[in-house]
Amino acid sequence: MQTGSQVWLAGHDMMATSVAFSPDGTQVASSFIAGKHVRVWDARTGAQIGQSLQPLTMYSNSVESVAFSPDGLSIVAGSFDNAVHVWEHVTEPLPTTRRQLLLGSVASFSPDGAFIVSASADNGLRKWSAQFGEQIGDPWVGHSGQVNYVVFSNDSTRVVSASRDKTAMIWDASSGVPVCPTISGVEWDITSVAFSPDGRRVVIALQNNSFPQRGPVKRPELYHKICVRDAESGAYICEPITGHDSNITAATFSPDGKQIVSAACDKTVRVWDIESGTQIGEPFRGHTDFVLSAVYSPDGLRVVSASVDRTVRIWDAQLHVQSGIPLIGHDGRVNTAAFSSDGMRIVSGSDDRTVRIWDANLGVQLGLLTGHFGSVVTVAFSLNDCNIYSSSHDNFDNSLRLWGTQSVWAGSGHPSEPEYNVRAFYFVCTV
Repeated sequence: MQTGSQVWLAGHDMMATSVAFSPDGTQVASSFIAGKHVRVWDARTGAQIGQSLQPLTMYSNSVESVAFSPDGLSIVAGSFDNAVHVWEHVTEPLPTTRRQLLLGSVASFSPDGAFIVSASADNGLRKWSAQFGEQIGDPWVGHSGQVNYVVFSNDSTRVVSASRDKTAMIWDASSGVPVCPTISGVEWDITSVAFSPDGRRVVIALQNNSFPQRGPVKRPELYHKICVRDAESGAYICEPITGHDSNITAATFSPDGKQIVSAACDKTVRVWDIESGTQIGEPFRGHTDFVLSAVYSPDGLRVVSASVDRTVRIWDAQLHVQSGIPLIGHDGRVNTAAFSSDGMRIVSGSDDRTVRIWDANLGVQLGLLTGHFGSVVTVAFSLNDCNIYSSSHDNFDNSLRLWGTQSVWAGSGHPSEPEYNVRAFYFVCTV
């Protein structure tokens, strides 16, 4: 095929939903809307190679995305019914569907990008290879209720999970064995959980389930609190931290591990001293609706927050004032936001089903990632900032997606809109 020449791949009778080159560029895999199979083509001649690849079950729905394995010997396809199908050597289907998703799945990528731990309505956790999507070992069993939160430690050696059974558990990430006595919330629901930077402590946000739904609350400290526990023994590090006037939606450590930043439905972000349990300075005020997420920048100088008011805001962590203008662009509530490892960019996820990338200094949007069919609830940069991870879970979409990034710099010295392409995606599974 000559440079600039065009090759037609004729055979699909409806709009294509996904195409992907093999690693060596000699083949193309494709799927199309309302189609239940994948076709493989010769990239030079445009001729179809072999028979169409049929999903492994007659009940499979429209194939939405396809990709080759790194060695080019396998093809993976995700269908709209939340199943993932894998074919070896292009024409031979594996004996069983690799993964089948359950509604309500949550997941976390390890900071080193090598693994995923997922959880779902079956009360268990599962570990996966982030590269190949293969389950590693047996399910981790211990919770008696649906697991709502899963977080890795910074060194990727441990995982903390929180469940509707009002407990948190800390697991060895290699073996899946609990390494700490179960942390009980007693009559309190756990609304957030996170490790300290050194992995020695965990912060847990709690809400009393007897919180009155109507009328003024005279003593909000009786219903909302933050606890810091030892990650080895489960013992309390300090007295429970109180001060928010409504449900605490997120709590995370500062990079030096000495402070905690929290977000809440009282529309504020607050910073706390861990040793004394007291609030530092005034609350960050500016959001006009519930604040759903708040995290520090890697250098600890800024905080980024996400809110139901559809904005992302950046704050000066020392002065407790907003830095710059709100980041506006999402068409739905913003569920989560995070800094890149160099602090130069911010990624956010929203109910509008998009992932957006922002310049953390200029406050301008750099990229828009579309592909999720439901609310995006988790986003993160990889350690080298070359990939973005996002997850979505609701009745329409329960997927994990890995986005590859490649920045294009304009001659002016300012970054133009980078190219963000889907490299792969994973459907979180629990069976």
